[in-house]
Amino acid sequence: MDMQSRRGPRPSSEGPRGRKWLIALSGLVVVGLVVWGVAVAIRNPLTTQPAASGAPATSSSAQGERPEAVFLGDSYTQGVGATTKDLRWTTLLAAQEGWTEVNLGRGGTGYVSTSGVSGCGLEYCPSYPEMIAEELPADADIAVIAGGQNDFNAWKEDSAKVTAAIDSTLTALRAKLPDAEIIVVGPSTPWEIGPTVTGMSAAVQAAAASIDATFVQLIDPPVLSADLLAADGAHPNDEGHAAIAQRVAAGITNR
Repeated sequence: MDMQSRRGPRPSSEGPRGRKWLIALSGLVVVGLVVWGVAVAIRNPLTTQPAASGAPATSSSAQGERPEAVFLGDSYTQGVGATTKDLRWTTLLAAQEGWTEVNLGRGGTGYVSTSGVSGCGLEYCPSYPEMIAEELPADADIAVIAGGQNDFNAWKEDSAKVTAAIDSTLTALRAKLPDAEIIVVGPSTPWEIGPTVTGMSAAVQAAAASIDATFVQLIDPPVLSADLLAADGAHPNDEGHAAIAQRVAAGITNR
């Protein structure tokens, strides 16, 4: 008998042992391919899995952030009279519009008026043009400047001087924020609306138009009345702040 006969027949791929050998070999190949694929995925950070719950796989930077809105104004803007800051008109408006609020309101201030401890709680609070030069962030997306009622007495004394201050203030605001959206809210009063109030509101409206800003008036019809004042009889209560927020929101709807 030759050596092949003595050793017996070689295993064939058609027999049971041959099939087991092929299965084992195939398994090793599959495992190797899986390991190779995982290694490639690790080396290539652009290989991503779909986001959970069917949401698109986008980064937070791609989604964008809420626009920053800076509010300049007097005690109404500061929120005096509201029971909490969350109920002042600026915060109500920012929440409704989806803005991030930066409130720079200072009691007693205006286009020409400055204030102190009795008005704003600080030793000195600057006028609107001073605030624009010193405090206004240059990267704001939106600027809302409101008020003027603290300048009523100055208007009665010299309306031309106040008009010039309004013009220069809004010109400086546009120069500081050339690409921002600017919203100008006119003066208001819960009392009689006479020539001083209407004259100053008209001056603010004209200045707003000159810098391509949106103007919102609060005197026709009057946004405030005696029943919308806080206990001090001078500042809006929660309902008054809500009324101002509603008027401004309506005024900027079609801007």
